[in-house]
Amino acid sequence: MSRKERVVSEKIFDLVKGKYQEEIELIFEQIKGRMHDEEESFPIGIVSSKITVLEAVIKYLRENRGFSFRKIGEVLDRNEKNVWTTYSSAKKKMKKELEGNGLMIPFKIFTGKYSALEAVVVYLRDKGLSLNEIAKMIERDNRTVWTVYNRAKKK
Repeated sequence: MSRKERVVSEKIFDLVKGKYQEEIELIFEQIKGRMHDEEESFPIGIVSSKITVLEAVIKYLRENRGFSFRKIGEVLDRNEKNVWTTYSSAKKKMKKELEGNGLMIPFKIFTGKYSALEAVVVYLRDKGLSLNEIAKMIERDNRTVWTVYNRAKKK
């Protein structure tokens, strides 16, 4: 790029920046928010009927995100030794790395009084999904999801 082209580009950028400063800042805030959300969440697509929800989340954090057992314990509010045991169990059941996509579920849902499956079902239900949609999404039977949701409501 020549000096003249660079000067013209800088002038155009300054005009756009001045006129759309608020919009540009808002876009950057949204991008940062999404990146932050992705760091503190997991894709629902990793959950499958082959392993438990907790096993899937721990396996995902360990293999896909490279978290240490201590960090996983902190994030999920679980004991580090239990995290290691759960990971070992998940690895035996499912050798391949988890690939997930879809709705992002925040880790903070696991810090309450619910089991991992209950926490996911309650979170998805609160987001407006039907129990049938949730069952398909997490590869569980409709009756199982209904039972888990009603058990969680009683807690």
